[in-house]
Amino acid sequence: MRADAMTHRVLRAAALLVPLALGGCRAGPSTTALDRTTASLEPVLSDPCVRFAGPPGDSDLHGLARTHAVRCCPSDYGFDPELALRSCGFTQYLGESEELACVHRFRGAEGSIHELRLTPIIDLPFDAAVGLHERGAFPGEHLGEAPEGLPSLWWSAAEGRRWAFVPGWSIVRRLGWDEAACEPSRMQPVLADMLEAPVDPAAEVALPRVLGQLAQPKPALAGPSLLDRAEQAAPGSPPDQGRRYPLPRAATTLVDGLVRAAIANDRPALASLVEPGARVGLPDRRQIGARSLLANDDGAAAIELLLTGAARFPAEAQLHCPMIDRHARPQIARGEALMWCLWVSEDGLDLLVFGLRGRVTEGEGDGRVEYVGVFPVRPEAALNVVGEPAAPAIIVERRSRHDLGEHVDDRGAPAGDGIPADPSVEVSGAADGDVPKPELVDLVDQV
Repeated sequence: MRADAMTHRVLRAAALLVPLALGGCRAGPSTTALDRTTASLEPVLSDPCVRFAGPPGDSDLHGLARTHAVRCCPSDYGFDPELALRSCGFTQYLGESEELACVHRFRGAEGSIHELRLTPIIDLPFDAAVGLHERGAFPGEHLGEAPEGLPSLWWSAAEGRRWAFVPGWSIVRRLGWDEAACEPSRMQPVLADMLEAPVDPAAEVALPRVLGQLAQPKPALAGPSLLDRAEQAAPGSPPDQGRRYPLPRAATTLVDGLVRAAIANDRPALASLVEPGARVGLPDRRQIGARSLLANDDGAAAIELLLTGAARFPAEAQLHCPMIDRHARPQIARGEALMWCLWVSEDGLDLLVFGLRGRVTEGEGDGRVEYVGVFPVRPEAALNVVGEPAAPAIIVERRSRHDLGEHVDDRGAPAGDGIPADPSVEVSGAADGDVPKPELVDLVDQV
């Protein structure tokens, strides 16, 4: 982080610590609590934040309660807790904590603790980040629009939850909160302040941290793994870089090729099989914790993560792809929607997910990997991602041939045939002859 940005954070944290050390608006604090806060004030003043004193509310990537000490977020993301305290009418700022997001906690007038969750969206343009969010299968009424008076921002609301997307930095900053905790109009000054905040390079860290989090060796299975099967299928042979992978038919072959390229540590072959903007993160269609697959290291960290994840699955594991209606297959082939395929463990906790993007090149179908989702460690329980929006549907909806008009694909680009979606039509058939288990459609939503 630049010195000026760090100094600003430390001074802001110090200003917030003064009322905390004096008891502030804490309702009836015990003498013990006051003494402990005062005694720890000196070392804490060097921190760039006020650390939340309670236990983290989010689980770790194992799906278990966090045991490590609370730590400051990588950046303040331009968010001013003091301004949020005043504008929203909270009575006390309780501090921040890096968890599955950067979580700021406040005490409300009624005594409840409210969370404001900041999520950095890395290596995805603002319009694409908003588009990914808006494709979520929100239940009930859903609002998505630019806030009045802040036309460069975007916010969205569903079931009493609101998310605001703030542009202006190399990352997209998303702030999420419950509308019952702070009315949207009272949050607008906070968002306007974020919009004007100076850029902080330290913010370019995806949360939760997925890449670089391999803290254990590759697990040893009782028998051969997916890696063994892929290596035996074509020993020492990386995929042919000139081969085409028309979707949905060649989905399995494309995924197998990616795994073989990773096994061979063949960076050029890997790059030839993925989209230029491909990302890697948790196995979730919302692309949580994702960042560029190739940036900075030509895919080295992504290869290590993919190999570690694949090593946890036995050789007999089957790649499952969603059933796709024959009327929707042209959408997949042209790349208007992602095709999702996954390996899933017997207990349903561990997943290895691939988002595939079709394309038409010189009149022929082809495909590339756009997203790889994998846990850096094997989960021991289902991971509950608090405050996240609804995930996009895994099954592509058939498009009706009435009410023709311009529409856009899931990247925000004009689609090929201008046919709107008709969600009432059931899907049938399967890609690559795969017949998925019925429950697989919902398994990805466990993360």
